[in-house]
Amino acid sequence: MLSVNFSTPLNGPARSERIKQMSNNHPAFEKSRITQEILVKIQHSLRRMPGVAANESNEIIQRLIEVGQVISQETSALVEAVMNLHLDQEDTDKAIARMSIEANLAKAHTDDQAQRINSLEEEVRLEKKKREDAEGNLKNIMGGIVDITTEFKQLRDKADKQKTDSLNKGLPFFDGDFLIRSLDNTIQLLEDEVTKQHELWAVQQQPRSEGIPRPIEPPPENVQFPGPPFGRAASRQGFQNNPQFRPSFPQSAFAMPENPPQRPSSAFGYGRDYFPSTPTGQSRGRYNGRLRDNAPPPPLLDFGASSSSGSTSVPPGALVSRNPYSNQPITITEQAVQAWHGHMMHFYATIRNFVERHANNPDPTGETKLSQTHLWPILLATYYPLSEQAAESYLDHHIRSENSKSCIVTRVIIDFVVNRVWNPSAWAGADADSTYAIMEVERDLEHTTGQPSAIRQPILDRMAAIIDVVMKKEQGGPFIKNRVEEATHALLTSLQPLMNTFYNAVDAIQDLEQVIDSAYEISFKILTSRLTFDFRFPEIGSRFSSQSMLPIWPPTDPLELQAKHWRVALVTTPVVTCRNDTGSNISAHSVSLADVFCMQ
Repeated sequence: MLSVNFSTPLNGPARSERIKQMSNNHPAFEKSRITQEILVKIQHSLRRMPGVAANESNEIIQRLIEVGQVISQETSALVEAVMNLHLDQEDTDKAIARMSIEANLAKAHTDDQAQRINSLEEEVRLEKKKREDAEGNLKNIMGGIVDITTEFKQLRDKADKQKTDSLNKGLPFFDGDFLIRSLDNTIQLLEDEVTKQHELWAVQQQPRSEGIPRPIEPPPENVQFPGPPFGRAASRQGFQNNPQFRPSFPQSAFAMPENPPQRPSSAFGYGRDYFPSTPTGQSRGRYNGRLRDNAPPPPLLDFGASSSSGSTSVPPGALVSRNPYSNQPITITEQAVQAWHGHMMHFYATIRNFVERHANNPDPTGETKLSQTHLWPILLATYYPLSEQAAESYLDHHIRSENSKSCIVTRVIIDFVVNRVWNPSAWAGADADSTYAIMEVERDLEHTTGQPSAIRQPILDRMAAIIDVVMKKEQGGPFIKNRVEEATHALLTSLQPLMNTFYNAVDAIQDLEQVIDSAYEISFKILTSRLTFDFRFPEIGSRFSSQSMLPIWPPTDPLELQAKHWRVALVTTPVVTCRNDTGSNISAHSVSLADVFCMQ
């Protein structure tokens, strides 16, 4: 469970010291001092005033002194009372906040338990049905064996009778001992098979750790795929960018690189600021998303837009030859932004399809099992900037729920794609010339980190031309197919600790290959668009903002969550923005919002 600790109310000397600190330089004391000065001036005036008897003046002065003392004492008492009220109000606010958080945590725990009870009841119902089916099959088999045994005995008795009659009549008789022995062996094999199945079924009825009898299920295929090892490293380590072509590129998907390339905030400089919009299920109750059940086809809209000269770029699926050092400005239209949004939603839908089919079952063991895997530092890094201990607590809570567990798997997939596919190194390896050119582009982008767009834009134009040429040469060739297969196998190997217990390996590879194929399509469009793309993940604990986030949980109006100062507990998809630096003015547009779990 998530927990928040508040300091206990101050008592005794600590409270007195706090009141004393708060009372210093209070405006009431300044007013009291001014009053005292006025009274002192009156006293001096009375002493100098002619015609006033000394006894009368002394009596008036004594009364004025008493008035001054009363004013001073009452002012001090009132200030202390006000400070006490202020401290009491602070303690009350803390208590209310603590009770609100505890109520939310209790409600979340109750919802999780109710969901788990429902799933267990459904599982029990399925197990009962399987048991009834198995018992029915067993009865049918036993009935068949009894019928065969009865018929066999009748045949044997009939054969013995015929043999006796033939011998009595002196007729030749064919010895059927061989046939009888064969039938005996067949019946024995059938009986042994039924007995073995019955014993196996009886074993399955014994209590298990989950408290639910399960029929025998075949073990999952232990498929091993080649892929980069994700060794246990520092707690902020994420997926490594392709080391074959960028050995010096920052390896962490979550930690801020030492020299982060930003373009000024480059699509290839993924640091701790970027995070992933949630592809979710049919409703806010399951995987909580806004996508349709089936992945929609990507919209056939223009990704470049009319230039300043009035010419219009071709559709996104076409190949365009660009001048590597062209200064031709481009214009982003609303249609182009909608097209980018549609392709991102299509990509998220393919991820959702894979997760719901192969990796959506919650893990009742929590983070205990995951802490021994290569994914552990990557999962902890999704909760930046929390400490490792706090991140473990959040992860343990989220991994036990189907909804939040699906979002965690989605986050890992998107992080892999952002770091391994949506960068130039994903297109290296087609041939020596293009690979060397891509390495030069990446090196130039790193060297121009933080510099004006006028310096970096020609590099982006050159990169677009290089990748455009690679796509033209390799269209229909094995290069793209091999890169998709390589990334698919590497990602599936990385996701093994999060996969369902008995997932179908063949179907999982096919579904994940669709994800990577869609990712490569978007990679080509991003890297050849000459635009600057930013992927930013909100920090855990930051306030919810309806301008950049959409809530997965709770299913509430974003404006209400923002007004009530809800905070981010888990980020699934990033805030994706694109910026046009080719013209005289910077043009920035929001492509998609971040999908987040919230806490109060």
